[in-house]
Amino acid sequence: MAARAIELNQSCVSFLVAMFKANQNNKTAKLDEQALDRIFLPTETGKCPWDASSETIYENPNKLKFDSEEKEKVGEGITLESWVGLWIKYFNLDAMAAFRDLVLIGYCG
Repeated sequence: MAARAIELNQSCVSFLVAMFKANQNNKTAKLDEQALDRIFLPTETGKCPWDASSETIYENPNKLKFDSEEKEKVGEGITLESWVGLWIKYFNLDAMAAFRDLVLIGYCG
């Protein structure tokens, strides 16, 4: 496969940030698996196109050795940076599918 680099334009990044903030867990400021499933429900597959827990540093406090107070601070999910990074990776792997899914979840740019 030829080397390529995809750069998201500002309107796309703004949309992804807004989508993240609209679906994030208010306590942890992260997207959990349920939020990802909700976001991708209108796509053709109806599910998230990647396995966020294995492709990112998906913080799961149940797997880490934190006390119950610390679990609340850490929280489960992916950060905004990981969210945007997963989209960049998706565009680099399959730009047509990524753009299709982006439009199906609400992007109009």
